[in-house]
Amino acid sequence: MSLEFSFNNINHEYTSDKFTDQYYSHLTKDELLKLSSFQLLSFYLTIERYRGVQSWWKPFLDMLPTMSDFQLTPMTWNNQELVKQLPISTQLMNEEITSRFEKDYKVISDELGILNREDVLLSWLCINSRCLYMKLSTSHNSSDNFTMVPFVDFINHSDEDHCKLKIDFKGFKIITTCEYTLNSQIYLNYGPHNNDFLLCEYGFMINDNKWNDLDISNYIMDYLKPKQIEYLKQIDYFDFYTLTNSILSFRTEVVLAVIQESNPEESKKLESFINGYTDGVIYQRLSKHLLKKILEEVIFEYEKNQHLQFDSAPRKKVIGDLYRNRNDIAKSYIQEYLS
Repeated sequence: MSLEFSFNNINHEYTSDKFTDQYYSHLTKDELLKLSSFQLLSFYLTIERYRGVQSWWKPFLDMLPTMSDFQLTPMTWNNQELVKQLPISTQLMNEEITSRFEKDYKVISDELGILNREDVLLSWLCINSRCLYMKLSTSHNSSDNFTMVPFVDFINHSDEDHCKLKIDFKGFKIITTCEYTLNSQIYLNYGPHNNDFLLCEYGFMINDNKWNDLDISNYIMDYLKPKQIEYLKQIDYFDFYTLTNSILSFRTEVVLAVIQESNPEESKKLESFINGYTDGVIYQRLSKHLLKKILEEVIFEYEKNQHLQFDSAPRKKVIGDLYRNRNDIAKSYIQEYLS
């Protein structure tokens, strides 16, 4: 199939419905079954938008976000120079999410015909930011286990536990875990997500997010030699080195120890530390020195970008806020554990 739709200047009340009916008539069951749930629903929402008032789903479609609602989501930024101002960890997360979309869009285009990219992107973002986990018997894999639930997707995120979801044969239920007064807003915890994740996946951040952490992987890489990188990959400890204002992840402790070993695969004391037989105290002095040096780089990076948090442009402001988050963690950890 090789159909291309561009409905920017079409009367959706008649012409688009005519075109989409023709489009549906060319589809086969085999073509549809090749798609993941994400791809199929992205395709379906896009086509149903084209049908306008003829779509049975119009009331639901009308309540979904528009592209302007995703203006803070980095993958919608056309200005690549602005994207490059994001912290490296945020850039990498954005690249991963963008890659997921591009893969889905290619499959949709290859299997079902070419649709306007921006239209499919809007549908994809609506699903990505609003879908809820639900086990489906027909799913290809665990990533296909999701559904969209009108009204439930109005509930905003909080890093605190305000209510929980229950799924049974009657459908989705919202059960509060705290008291609510009249006209209070109901919040749902989307999960233990830091602001990097919230911005890239949902297009928003929250102040004083208790799940914020600091990814220092890109700084660590500068200290690793090829032999050390190979060793870390072999033991599945390569990349994803994080800390919070009070906790250093064990992966980060391991990599700081590995940096101190010229031949890590031959070190018995390193092996004992990684396997939990020793506490790694032998590595602590140099690890603290190296970590402080890295965190000072994080603070310096913030100082170069701190003006952005006061910018009137919303996208620049969130970039500044991300650097502020990183700076707060770095300073707090230095003061508490490395001074």
